[in-house]
Amino acid sequence: MNHIKTIIGLFLSFTMISLNAQNYEDMLRYSQTQYSGTARTMAMGNAFASLGGDFGSLSINPAGIAVYRSSEFTLTPSIIINSTNSQLQGNKSDESKLSFAPSQIGFVGTYKPMRDVKNGLVSSHFSIGYSRNNNFNYKSMAAARNTDQSLARYFEENTNNSNDNWSQLSQLAYDSYLIDEVDDGMGGSYYSSFMNPGDKVHQTNILDKEGYSGEINLTGGVNISNILMLGASVNIVTMRYKEEAHYYEEYSLDDGQVNSYDVFNRYSVRNYLDASGVGINLKAGFIVKPMQFLRIGAAYHSPTWYNMEEEFGSGIDGLFFNDIDAVGGNSTYAHDYENIFEYKLITPEKLVAGASFVIGKIAIISADYEHINYANGKFKTNSNNYVDIAAIKEASDALEADLTSANNLRAGIEFRLGKQISLRGGYAYQGTPYKIEENDREIISYSAGLGFRNKNYFVDFAYKLSAYDSRYTSYNWDPSYDAELGIPYQTITETKDHFIALTMGWKF
Repeated sequence: MNHIKTIIGLFLSFTMISLNAQNYEDMLRYSQTQYSGTARTMAMGNAFASLGGDFGSLSINPAGIAVYRSSEFTLTPSIIINSTNSQLQGNKSDESKLSFAPSQIGFVGTYKPMRDVKNGLVSSHFSIGYSRNNNFNYKSMAAARNTDQSLARYFEENTNNSNDNWSQLSQLAYDSYLIDEVDDGMGGSYYSSFMNPGDKVHQTNILDKEGYSGEINLTGGVNISNILMLGASVNIVTMRYKEEAHYYEEYSLDDGQVNSYDVFNRYSVRNYLDASGVGINLKAGFIVKPMQFLRIGAAYHSPTWYNMEEEFGSGIDGLFFNDIDAVGGNSTYAHDYENIFEYKLITPEKLVAGASFVIGKIAIISADYEHINYANGKFKTNSNNYVDIAAIKEASDALEADLTSANNLRAGIEFRLGKQISLRGGYAYQGTPYKIEENDREIISYSAGLGFRNKNYFVDFAYKLSAYDSRYTSYNWDPSYDAELGIPYQTITETKDHFIALTMGWKF
């Protein structure tokens, strides 16, 4: 197996370091939950730790199943629109991506004694279904014109100063003639990109992602005296994530003149990652009604134990002003595709608590608090190779240096307009998982919706807007190169995800 892996991070389009292990962006991707649920839970900010009685609540607190008074089947299709606005060196670029996804589908069975009871075991419940808990669909583009920073210069520096311990992409750059060995006239040689001081390039970086994670829920619960509700679930988690990062560089002509016709005309770097995994987690919780108008709930989410497999690779395609050889002409390519890496990923555990107020049959107000320490995540390798074991351990240790605990808040409200119509609103805040970037990756969501309920069926509609800012570099090198190459330019991206969901449910 090829033990060299170029990491493709969630916001790092690609890095110039080569590892055979993961980084903190992989952990965040599979640990930060974006609950979808039903249209009702979405519209109320998913603040359902103390409410229950909705299939979307079971992913938050499985004790919510014991609030049901009848059996139910629900189905929620959804539309997700991702939009990004990126800024690099004063240049702004917009992108968007549309996707369709099943937010949830599920059945809840409610079983009562043959005669109604008010004390002891009032009812027992069982459910099976699927809930989407993350959406990875994303697209962004960043571009800069006439910049004096070039990735080709990194290839040049890396090959001349690393004692033949080149990075993976530097080797591909050499194989595609972006850099070549040149006689120094003194019996030695050096590697050159044939760029002269002051030469400029046009840069474009496109990042395209797609995928999901979701849970197959097996949940059970009991209602004791209509005061205490208990529930627990076993969840089989499936995920798929694909990412392609395309970086383009074009030599910028100075008054129509090229200083060296051995320099590239333009080239592109493609990095791809195709990851899939299956995991399992456990959840348990309670809801108590100390007063008729008050609900208090709490739940524990165990770590998710994943088995992961990734296929990854990189490639460079070049086009030159001059012919490289008689066969290939002025175009070149070098690819390193279809590398496979298997490992285990353990996400952090999570604690959830909430309270809600039920104001007669007029309104419901709810709020949730959620705590998760991302630094507690772990990577483990399936390999017996010492290099793999050491790199995985280093990546796990690095989580403690880069990540921290986050406090998440959710709030929701529902007003009932008569017996059949309800209006809903919600808010959610996810704290930053990073130690250094205090505001980076904070996710703020606003939601609204309405519902129609009849005796045997109901229809709910919801809209949610989630927004966050992120920073990344189109390339990244060791800080020891900063003096010669400069600090890599940073792209600032504003991301907005629009969720539209429609739930159809039947009671029986």
